[in-house]
Amino acid sequence: MAAIASEASVSLKTVYVTFETKSGLLRALWHLLLRGDDEPVPVGERPWFRAVLDEPDPERQLRLNVRNAKMVSGRIGPMLHVVRRAASADPEVDELWRRIQTEFYDNQRSIVEVLHRRMRCGPASMSPAPPTSSGRSTTQICIGFWSASADGHPSSTKNGWRTSSATGCFETPRARRVAGSAD
Repeated sequence: MAAIASEASVSLKTVYVTFETKSGLLRALWHLLLRGDDEPVPVGERPWFRAVLDEPDPERQLRLNVRNAKMVSGRIGPMLHVVRRAASADPEVDELWRRIQTEFYDNQRSIVEVLHRRMRCGPASMSPAPPTSSGRSTTQICIGFWSASADGHPSSTKNGWRTSSATGCFETPRARRVAGSAD
């Protein structure tokens, strides 16, 4: 905290009054990086996120989700590593890590639900749907888009997905059909 105060040219007391704890500082930094500004607007209400939900074309909707994944991942990637690694050593940071995961899946669930309705894939859930030609379900692809380049995010860590593989999902005729476009 002293190094942060020094770098910011403020007193150590100012840092503690503002953030209270190291985990409070991490939480504030996480929100700033995730949202892209310091406005207290949740991700689900951000214009760039709403554009995905409001897009009527499923393929365009998925492409917007990829765009958002790239944009957000560039900001949060390194921070995600810090939070994930610190979670095992600090209960407050572990709580932040759990909240990050919960909010991520809640936001993605809203996109998956819209996609399922538009693509008539049956009931929306986070459980796997029938696989595409890539071997991944539509749900997995949607979740993978957001986390594709956010190294350290639960989905990218667990599945090994990267932005190139997420955007590559549109390169086969079957994937384009899944996304709702004609061959």
